[in-house]
Amino acid sequence: MNRQGAIAAAYAAGGGSAAVAAAIKTAEIAHYRRIIASCKANSLPFNNFTVALLDLGTGGS
Repeated sequence: MNRQGAIAAAYAAGGGSAAVAAAIKTAEIAHYRRIIASCKANSLPFNNFTVALLDLGTGGS
């Protein structure tokens, strides 16, 4: 599922703001991990995306 679809599904599932926020955070983490994997596969820089993962509390990975 892509990022927009995952976020739309989080809102549709409901369950309160904490549940929606957790689902959105999970979707964002998966999104940035897919970008990093693509950058690595194509020998492109990906440092900005690891910063985003740090901001999301993953430790950058």
